[in-house]
Amino acid sequence: MKVLIMYRNTYEGGDGWTYHPLSIEISDYCQAPVEDEEKNPVPCGVKRGTSTPHSFCEDGEFYTVDTWKNACGHVDTYKDCYLEHTERQKKLQKQFQEQNK
Repeated sequence: MKVLIMYRNTYEGGDGWTYHPLSIEISDYCQAPVEDEEKNPVPCGVKRGTSTPHSFCEDGEFYTVDTWKNACGHVDTYKDCYLEHTERQKKLQKQFQEQNK
């Protein structure tokens, strides 16, 4: 699913002063870790909720991002979504490079 999140450079160890809306692609299914029968962490797997636009003001600037509620009750933070997106991008890039050797 494609969502608009608020990127903050603190997600990557920055000072927090850099932030802006960022369009990313994440799984349609909740990735929150849960335990399987053998106590191994696995993704929740419940379909994520439908995103809706949310407008807010920060430091005098107005922004619009997406929000959604998951039926499973897990909360997707923008940081977790950003990290999921960057991992997905790395995997896609690696696949592309392997196919074009």
